[in-house]
Amino acid sequence: MRLLCRIIRVCGGGLGGTTRRGVQRKGVQQIGLGFMMQKQNSVSLVMTVMMGLSLSIGCGDLIPPRPPIHPQPDELAETPAGSEQVGEQGVAAVEEVPAEPFKGDWSAWYVHRLGSQVVGMTEINATSKIDLEPIGAAAKEVTFVRRDRMIFRSGRTSFVRRATLTSDETVDGVVKRFRSDVSTGPISGTVEGTVEGTVEGTVGQQKLAIKTSGNAEPINQQLDWPTAGRGLFALEQTLRRRSMTTGETRRVSVLLPTFRSIGMLQLDCKGQASVAMLDAEYRLLQEVEVQYFDDGNLIDAMVVWINEQGEIEKTLRPAIRLESYRTDRATARSHYGERDESAVQVSVSGTLRNDVDPRSVEFRLVSDSETKTVAAPVLADPAAGDTKPTTFFDFGQPAVARMSKSIGELPTQDLAIELAHLAHNELSLAEQVGVRSAAAILQSGRGGEIDHAVVLVSLLRARQIPARMVFGLSRVKDADASSGEYVKMKLTAWVSAWMEDRWVAIDPMTSKIDRADQLSLSHPGDDVDLGIELTNVFRRLAEIQIEMGDVQY
Repeated sequence: MRLLCRIIRVCGGGLGGTTRRGVQRKGVQQIGLGFMMQKQNSVSLVMTVMMGLSLSIGCGDLIPPRPPIHPQPDELAETPAGSEQVGEQGVAAVEEVPAEPFKGDWSAWYVHRLGSQVVGMTEINATSKIDLEPIGAAAKEVTFVRRDRMIFRSGRTSFVRRATLTSDETVDGVVKRFRSDVSTGPISGTVEGTVEGTVEGTVGQQKLAIKTSGNAEPINQQLDWPTAGRGLFALEQTLRRRSMTTGETRRVSVLLPTFRSIGMLQLDCKGQASVAMLDAEYRLLQEVEVQYFDDGNLIDAMVVWINEQGEIEKTLRPAIRLESYRTDRATARSHYGERDESAVQVSVSGTLRNDVDPRSVEFRLVSDSETKTVAAPVLADPAAGDTKPTTFFDFGQPAVARMSKSIGELPTQDLAIELAHLAHNELSLAEQVGVRSAAAILQSGRGGEIDHAVVLVSLLRARQIPARMVFGLSRVKDADASSGEYVKMKLTAWVSAWMEDRWVAIDPMTSKIDRADQLSLSHPGDDVDLGIELTNVFRRLAEIQIEMGDVQY
């Protein structure tokens, strides 16, 4: 899976001041994030989307060279003795940063903004592990955990990228193992890494074994791991463990967020700056320019402002105007708000009444090449496969079979509705992550809307009622669902069941049948991997706009 970003550049405007050091705002850049999902590594892509964007555009240097607030000796601005300059063809050799002691557990919360709009939040925790024996022993390991939530928008489609990165390291900052879990809308993936030979006294070349799994085929690889190599928390660690002075350049060998190579992190301390914070107040902080290099090529650049303890108080990615402010937990959650983080929402042109359900809705799909009116799908009559088990509809498993038999004989439609009620009552509603089998869903006791549909198809087939899965958009009914010219819809799944000589759509969450405010986008066959098909539908949303035509009540 690859995430491609379409950038919209708007030059000539102003955005609230970031610093006060004689900066002239040359332009404002706004981004529209388009996405195109392909069958590749979803995790490494999503983890690096913000890094890749940093070099994608430019309206001139947003933070040009400028004098510090207070006059300082010329020698402070000179390159430190022994360091090398970065040239156009590459970057100087990595300098080993002396290991500094871990200074104790810490945590930090950040709010991310584009202009005045909050687009995400992050929580970082560093927790030491202490052996119980012997009593009073010092910590030998530290676990770092970073939880990111970032809202992406592509045209009229929006979704949340959720990422959790965990890294176990020695107190000296040597990586032992890490794990990254990323979910983008309904798509999820995992990357795990272990440094082989990370023990005291290790001599010689170490290896970093990496395993990637998710919607695509699993990938295994090995990288040569340098003795002084650091992980994905290297930036926070090096700043907190040892303060920087004006004019200092620091270089650290690090694992890059693509998880595919070892690169170099370079920090250049520029001096003090007066910085606008989340509360609109200004603080005097130390400014550090940060660059990441892969094989001598610049792949990411940003600016961080740190306090006297080396704690990052603010971050700016100049190319996309993404600002991150350190705050407390309550403030971060308040700014980010409550939201269904697994939902993929689409704003559809048109209006619908809130006081009554429509009898019919005409939908039009608009792409670059055509405008197509979508009628109610005409499905072929049931086939033998519509009552057979599959990898996902595994009603032969004991838990699914027992559940299907818990309701006695009823007329077909009544039985189907009762099975829908049963599935809904047996499962607690949870965020949708990937697509699982019915048995796995029932074993967990919880699932998202797509999970509910998988279970219902399995129960219907177990009772010999032909049933198929449907992926599409369903209207969202809440206070903000309809605003002016748009209706909010979400990517979800429901069930088509053959009853009384016709296909009947059943909403697994409400047990309603034949809802008109649903748009079918895919009826996957039994030979299709549902996870891949869901990815394809998600990908298609970036390529179309949806309009409502005639509505009948």
